[in-house]
Amino acid sequence: MVSDRQNSKLAKSAGIYLHIPFCIVKCPYCDFYSIENEQDDFDSRESFVDALTAEIRNGNLNETKISTIYFGGGTPSMLDGDQVDRILSCLRDNFDVAADAEITLELNPGEIDIGRLTYYKESGVNRLSMGAQSFQPEELKTLGRLHLPEDIFTAAELIEKSGFDDFNIDLLYGVPGQTLDSVAENVLSAINIMPNHISVYSLTYEKGTPFYSMKAEGLLKPVDENLERVMSERVLEILRDAGYNRYEISNYSLAGFESKHNSSYWNGSPYYSFGPSAHSFDGRARWWNIRDVRSYIDKINSNESPIAGKESLSREKLIFERIFLRLRTSSGLHIPSFESEFELIFSERFETQLIELDKMEKDGSQPIYSYVDSYLRLTDNGLRYSDAIAELFVP
Repeated sequence: MVSDRQNSKLAKSAGIYLHIPFCIVKCPYCDFYSIENEQDDFDSRESFVDALTAEIRNGNLNETKISTIYFGGGTPSMLDGDQVDRILSCLRDNFDVAADAEITLELNPGEIDIGRLTYYKESGVNRLSMGAQSFQPEELKTLGRLHLPEDIFTAAELIEKSGFDDFNIDLLYGVPGQTLDSVAENVLSAINIMPNHISVYSLTYEKGTPFYSMKAEGLLKPVDENLERVMSERVLEILRDAGYNRYEISNYSLAGFESKHNSSYWNGSPYYSFGPSAHSFDGRARWWNIRDVRSYIDKINSNESPIAGKESLSREKLIFERIFLRLRTSSGLHIPSFESEFELIFSERFETQLIELDKMEKDGSQPIYSYVDSYLRLTDNGLRYSDAIAELFVP
């Protein structure tokens, strides 16, 4: 896989994702790889950071311009300031990191302090993402979250005191037992904290998670689909009235504070990832690391590749992914650029799909797409059916 990474030097700009696999307690709805605190200790985190920096040094990507860095997980804020500083220093030593690179770190309320946040900022982190999920105690309990609503407000105060002026709050809707009123209260509470960015995701039941099993066994009752749709509409209404622009299905920001890192995914830009279970994409191929931190550390220490698999994407799959990802965004798909990149005529290549799209629109009461200034965009109504619309373009 080193050869794939070396070939990826052709990319002019890319992002970096770092998977930090530690959590105090794993949330029952989360399907991202992580290990709980009882399986972890400081020494294992030190061993992990040693392995992570070694993987970075072996990446052979020093000629690639890096515009964004994202610490995800897991819970990256379980790393102390010195560990984050070591990782960022290693990245700067081995990559051409832009001076104005967006560097994001995820954290949980109730698990941070002013000293750690200050150290993160001094190390170069300039954006934070807080996993609040809800401001309702009963919803947090259902979600298996350890924090209380007051911890969210305390964390926001610490973020402000430590000098961060760019941060995101994550929320969930569609939580079992949740009401339309509590969704509205959650969004309004988040707005009152005044983050630059708010992400609001619909709860999903991913195979392999406790929530998936509980749903299958009838122990969890999902929110009614119609209510979930109304919840989504209410979220959009409240955030738009508060000045937040919906620039992707689940992401809202004040002007100029869109997530550059996440936007690079939707733009089809390359990204290189490090850590267990981390996935990379160079514009032509995708590869991923083994999903076990112990095996990951052992592989690195034995000077072996931690890569578990690779997929070379066909032209047809690249075309589909570009359409699927761009139609998730408010800017949409720029048809002339798309036609130039893939050397095709959109209206001819997708004549059948466009006919089906028109049929879907005629069957509904509101427009689901627009074509203005050479951009194909889904309307707010169309975004509700984005998965069904994307299926039209599956190769």
